[in-house]
Amino acid sequence: MSTVVGIRLPDGEKWEKMMKVWDVCRRANVKIPQEVLDFFGPEGPKPEGIIIPLGDAVKHWADTATGQEGFNVAISDLPADVSTLRFYLPSC
Repeated sequence: MSTVVGIRLPDGEKWEKMMKVWDVCRRANVKIPQEVLDFFGPEGPKPEGIIIPLGDAVKHWADTATGQEGFNVAISDLPADVSTLRFYLPSC
């Protein structure tokens, strides 16, 4: 079964400030502030952007008559700053 996440692009002044704090803390081997952890999410900063779980905006869908299954994504329920949707298969 695949997974769906949103991606917020790495742009803007806030991204740059948070990235600087992240880098300084990593180099100094000190705890990263909670505000920075919250901004980047559980996976931390990535070059392609911030991975955002979509929660209730994504619902599993299945048609037992045809054997098809997938996801419905409620566009209106996506966070405003999500610019990309990523569909992927989790690694085993």
